[in-house]
Amino acid sequence: MLAGEAIFEERSSVRTASARNPGVLFSIMKTHTLSHLAFHRTVTLPSLVFLALAMLVVPDLAQGQAFKKDPEKLDIKIRNATDYLVALQRNRSRRIPAQILANARGVIIIHQIKAGLGFGFQAGSGLATVRDPKTGAWSPPAFVSNVEGSYGLQIGGQKSDSVLLLMDDRGMELLKGGGAKLGVNLRATAGPSSAGGEFKADTIKEPILVYSEAGGLYAGAAIEGGGIGPADKANAVYYGASMRQILFEGQGHWSAAGKELIEKIIEYSRTVPNPPPAPAAVPPPAQ
Repeated sequence: MLAGEAIFEERSSVRTASARNPGVLFSIMKTHTLSHLAFHRTVTLPSLVFLALAMLVVPDLAQGQAFKKDPEKLDIKIRNATDYLVALQRNRSRRIPAQILANARGVIIIHQIKAGLGFGFQAGSGLATVRDPKTGAWSPPAFVSNVEGSYGLQIGGQKSDSVLLLMDDRGMELLKGGGAKLGVNLRATAGPSSAGGEFKADTIKEPILVYSEAGGLYAGAAIEGGGIGPADKANAVYYGASMRQILFEGQGHWSAAGKELIEKIIEYSRTVPNPPPAPAAVPPPAQ
């Protein structure tokens, strides 16, 4: 077998194996990169970046593949989103003010991974819920996904969890399948936190507010254009319905994990804390 044929066969095997199991791709990428570094005394920046991005991105993609097939693991995905919301609200410097959340038309909680070496790639998955404009009731959380490309001067990798609040009809277009994209025809702005002092929620005119605590390294200015779309397989496995049916047509059933997430959204939307319990009646003194 010629050397070129061997390389072609190896690459074909890699593509086949990685399509079945993204974790295989991570193992191959890591092994090849470590071998490259071991046999070359001069370590190049691209080699280091390649290894770092492989270790950052591929395990998350492999985990996402597993989530799509198992309702119990999708329950875990919902609980992870709930845990992130709780952690965010416990952070006094970053938490969402109750009066902002109380005015939101929709909520998206999404976990994203971003990697770039000149050209950037971002993928994410999460949950979305919307409020019925007539009753004020929240829908069961539907599974969503996000994929986008970017270009510009960029290098590095980043994982982030974010809460997106859809504040008006413009923001709701992100979930209605009309091709709306963040940074293109929809503007997303960092939302005010509870630590920012007093403000009036009705003075905020932005269609989408973002609350996020990002980790990792991502240096550079990039032009991005990404939308939020349905995670069809996850919704079919968990609900037997589409994202639109779950969010806008009342066809999603309620799971324990879904109820817990919505209960937290309602709890953090209260602009007036629950009143303390009334003191117990004290019997009159004996005569």
